[in-house]
Order: sequence, then structure tokens, then C-alpha cells
Amino acid sequence: RDTSFSIGRGFYTTTQSVVITSNTVGAEIYYTTDGSEPSTTNGTLYTVPISIGTTTTLRAIATKTNQIPTNIDTNTYIFTADVVNQPTNPSGWPSGSVNGQVMDYHMDPGSAVSSSTAGVISALESIPSFSIVTDQDNLTNSSTGIYANPGNRGRAWERPASVELIFPPGYVNPDGLTEGFQENFGVRVRGGASRSKNNPKHAFRLFFRDEYGSNKLNFPLFGTNGTDSYAGF
Repeated sequence: RDTSFSIGRGFYTTTQSVVITSNTVGAEIYYTTDGSEPSTTNGTLYTVPISIGTTTTLRAIATKTNQIPTNIDTNTYIFTADVVNQPTNPSGWPSGSVNGQVMDYHMDPGSAVSSSTAGVISALESIPSFSIVTDQDNLTNSSTGIYANPGNRGRAWERPASVELIFPPGYVNPDGLTEGFQENFGVRVRGGASRSKNNPKHAFRLFFRDEYGSNKLNFPLFGTNGTDSYAGF
């Protein structure tokens, strides 16, 4: 049976204690917090509630001998103060360029952050956010990472990932929706001139296929005036 998280994805300001369960008796749950896919050979065996006090991407899978494992569930917990104060060289990410690809992680000190941190946090918490989570190598590996090789195209340069749409507390959706979604999908870099390695911010294209989970994203992204089923975007 699928994994279940006691605390849902969302925006938080205080430390949360997350319990992960599966209704299959005797199932073992493995989890990661580095974006990689959990399995019996990767991640941590879940034994006690997980303390979440900083921005975290929590991924989990339930397994049992002689049974098919669950899909991978992903919950992102956003602490907006962390976003504003994200360092120039975050732990676990390349400290320099990869294949000449420019990396730029922090909010520029010349922006409004330096004079109105509270204002920026308020802005971040006033609109929904997308969280895209994938294995680090899928992005920055010099040979196989799509971000480190942004000029490459096609199915060979599509990588498995998770996408979440996260509504902030108190957000009033124009169409009355109260929560977003999480779906596994395939991600590619898209764009023309924006594929240049001198550009530190590449756009992504999303593909929904059976091999990742569902072959469609069923969600009214553009409200009642648009379709509510997407093979990709």
C-alpha cells in the first residue's frame, strides 16, 4: 500500500515532525532528503518521525519482500526564510561551473531582499509555487545532467522527476481549489537562446508518461477557462 505523510507539503515557519506510514503490514519504508530516488539500496530506513525544520524535499517508498514496491511519493516543505537566505554555494551542489555552465543559487543582494526581507517573504507566500525534485546527477552530472548539458535535446535528455504545485497558507484560488498536486514525470530543458551555458536559469518542459506514473496530469492549471488534462507543458 502507498506511503502516507502525516504532515502535508506546504509552507512552514516552525519545525514539523513527519510520520510516514504504509498500510501493508511488515512493509519497510525508505526515504531521502537529497532529491534522489529512495530504494532498499539508497536512502534511510524509516524508523522514527522525521524532524523538518528547514526547506526539505522528502521522498519515500514502501517495500516488502516478494511484493511490488510503491511508487515514490514526494513532499516539499518550504521555509521561506531559507529561500531568502539561500547561500551562494549550497551544500551538495557544484561550487563552480560544470562544463562551463554558469551556476547562480542565491537571491541577488542587490534586490529588495537586502532592504525588505519581510516583504519578499510575504510575496513568496502570496502565490502558489512549483517544486521540481530529481536526483542531483540528473541535473549537474557533467556527462548525463540536463542542466550541465543544456544544448542537448530529445527523449535521450529526459530525466525522471517529481513536480508539486503548492498553495501557501490562506491562498484563495480563483476557482475554489484548496490544494495542489504531486505527480511524477519526465523533465527536459527547453528553449532557444536560453539554452546557452552563460544563462544560469534554464526553462523546463514536463512530460507525463506511463513509465513515470500517469500519462496525463489531471488538474485545472488555468481554471475553468482552460483544459484540465495535460500530456505535458
